[in-house]
Amino acid sequence: MNRPPLVPPPSRLPWHLIGLALIAAALIAVFTLPVQEAGSVDTFARLASRQINDVFQAGGMLALLVAAFRARSRAAAVGAVVVFLGVSAVAHLIKLATGPMLPRPTGSPGGFPSAHATATCALAFLLTERWPKGAPLWYGIAALISWSRWEAHGHYPYQIVAGAVLGLTLAVVLHAHFGEDRDSERGGVAVAAGVGADGEDAAG
Repeated sequence: MNRPPLVPPPSRLPWHLIGLALIAAALIAVFTLPVQEAGSVDTFARLASRQINDVFQAGGMLALLVAAFRARSRAAAVGAVVVFLGVSAVAHLIKLATGPMLPRPTGSPGGFPSAHATATCALAFLLTERWPKGAPLWYGIAALISWSRWEAHGHYPYQIVAGAVLGLTLAVVLHAHFGEDRDSERGGVAVAAGVGADGEDAAG
């Protein structure tokens, strides 16, 4: 039995590369820009770290599930849930394992890795697989949230980098085994209403 490919199809790969460039820019900012203890930048970072993060994660997963429902693709829905929950579970298990050994900047335990970075980067990958042309937006939001965890004193830079790398790596691996492309290989329907297997609008 052939193993599923880990590299996204050529039609989507360039969009992922654009997204990775945005994530890299955010990680560079984490290591180079000083933390603003107060003011508009700090306020915006806390907004991104909380409300924007919550809306992105909940809204992104809801959009993926609605698209799978419209396409009548149970495999696409299950794949999205397995990838997102699997990535989040691994991040939190690592947090429990490292505990106080790798604390947050505030001194509280559970700093490694950044679960915000892990989950949002994985979600950006899933959304790009579904809607490739939205990659700058998906990855841009993930990059913003990742940066905010440093500015909001939630994590050290290395914890954010670890979270982003973990999220993207696990998303690629799990999606290759449980994602919508596996459904297509078995002769299933396209995973989004009106969307072809390469992620482009079939009618356009």
